[in-house]
Amino acid sequence: MSLPERIEGKVHKQAAGVVGRLLKAQGAKKGGASLKSLTLAPNIIAKKATYAICCETLKYLSVIRDIIGKTDLLDSDEVSAELAYVLVYELLLGKGCRPVAAPEKHVLSYKAALQSALKRKMMSCKVKSPAELLPAEVRLSSKLQSALPRYVRVNTLQLSVEEAVAALHRHKVERDEHLDDLLVLPPGTDLHKHPLTGTGLVLQGKGSCMPAVALKPQAGWEVIDACAAPGNKTTHLAARMRGKGKVYAFDADRRRLRRLKANIEATGASIVTAKNADFLSVDPLDY
Repeated sequence: MSLPERIEGKVHKQAAGVVGRLLKAQGAKKGGASLKSLTLAPNIIAKKATYAICCETLKYLSVIRDIIGKTDLLDSDEVSAELAYVLVYELLLGKGCRPVAAPEKHVLSYKAALQSALKRKMMSCKVKSPAELLPAEVRLSSKLQSALPRYVRVNTLQLSVEEAVAALHRHKVERDEHLDDLLVLPPGTDLHKHPLTGTGLVLQGKGSCMPAVALKPQAGWEVIDACAAPGNKTTHLAARMRGKGKVYAFDADRRRLRRLKANIEATGASIVTAKNADFLSVDPLDY
């Protein structure tokens, strides 16, 4: 289903901002943030749609850049490179692009040229679909991702594992064999709109759940999370400590810190104190 026109342009700009930030961090090899943390930030609207567009744009980025390079689309100030990547993905490979704002109108004026460039590339590579243009490792990664189970962590500060299993009775749900507060659901299960998601249920990968379990923090401990945002591991620590003790959570990025604080509030992790600071500059004697 297409996005409502009133928010389509906004989602495109959001996705372009995320893509641009990820590419900049990749080039500088520092200052990075995860795709999920950026698209789940409080200021992001239509989070699921924004995340999906970013994922697909990045997946097809090498193809998109090559197609754009066959035109003079970027010779104008009407559209940035990152926004062009998003809009060309939507136009050629996504759900379509409508003339909702000046950047979209600019890209649409190149529709015939872009479609022709894609067709020529497919013919030269002797493939029948754009997906076949992707590098082999990307195709394999996409195939593996679609086969992976979905994980959800139970926030035991708000409900028990048994209560979470009951709340998910409409889904085929199992308890993870290694982590006692993690549930396993079939590939493709979408819980973004479940009423408990973000509060009692946390959409978190198994690997991300392991640090708190491996640390084995006890109730009453004082723990430091040196690079905490967006906060899934931080709030997991608080839950493993049964809400008793203190967690000092540091992040040097103010924007990521806002996401961290929102996560702390939503999950009820009241023992967490969030600090906007570079952990390496902190004096341990202050805590």
